[in-house]
Amino acid sequence: MIQTHMVLALLTVLLIMSGILVAAALKTRRWWLRTHKTIETLALAATIATISAAWLMVRAWQGSHLDSAHGYFGVTGATCTLIALCLGISQFRYPSRRWILRPAHRAAGFIAALVMVITAIIGLSMTGMIF
Repeated sequence: MIQTHMVLALLTVLLIMSGILVAAALKTRRWWLRTHKTIETLALAATIATISAAWLMVRAWQGSHLDSAHGYFGVTGATCTLIALCLGISQFRYPSRRWILRPAHRAAGFIAALVMVITAIIGLSMTGMIF
């Protein structure tokens, strides 16, 4: 189960980073927004799958949920991902509020990416793969 969690977590980080890259570097392309939305929606799905795999893994080992920094950072990253997605959608539903929603969406996305990378580093160090 730990391998499943690790692969899903890697996929999540790669998807979030890819979505940010599309938004930052490919805005001159007509298809950038559709691609960004698709990638980040997949990132949220991967995040949910990652947390589900972690929950099942901890439950199978009869451990305690959220008993480490890795767990707290993981939930924080997932929450930031969900918030970023909601803010991104809200930009189009409330165009008069775009001036506040767009920077909040960007900040939440960058925070989600940063927290996910930190979570991955803590998780890899817990398994002894690094440090």
